[in-house]
Amino acid sequence: MFQWGGEDAEMRYLLEHGMTVGRNFACYSDYCFDSLFPWLIHIGDDVTISTDVRVLAHDASMKRSTGLVKLGRVVIGNNVFIGQRVSILCNTTIGDNVVVGTGSVCTGVIPSNTVVAGNPAKVLMSYDTFVAKHQKPSTKRIVFQKKALDLVSRETWQKMNDALQSGFGYIDERM
Repeated sequence: MFQWGGEDAEMRYLLEHGMTVGRNFACYSDYCFDSLFPWLIHIGDDVTISTDVRVLAHDASMKRSTGLVKLGRVVIGNNVFIGQRVSILCNTTIGDNVVVGTGSVCTGVIPSNTVVAGNPAKVLMSYDTFVAKHQKPSTKRIVFQKKALDLVSRETWQKMNDALQSGFGYIDERM
């Protein structure tokens, strides 16, 4: 499976110029990857990249003052979710089994089996704790069936809004 929210020509260019992508990759960001140095970007299996994400393999912030542009590989491990509006800077490695929270800035090494968020991204909890917390939703949380959302009406919108007034719920995509 390969899901790409951007232009096919963009992904074709990146892959032809050395970017590597594993199995079950889904990306919902247009022009998310550093097109100047795609051969420095490596993505593992089972990776999802949300909208408005940026992955940079270079940093030109010191070009005017020093004449130098910093380069560094970006390696994203297996089973990784990158939230909306995340920036992944050059010379960053994200381990396996990682969730990166919305709006985070990733730099350096993000350890495997963690949930991170912030600027710079810091470890919030273990991946296992995160999964356990959400795997069996509390009886206090509403769970919507994915198939019921296929034909959403105004009445369904209102029911969903009413049901979520006291907090969040879930969509069960397994059904």
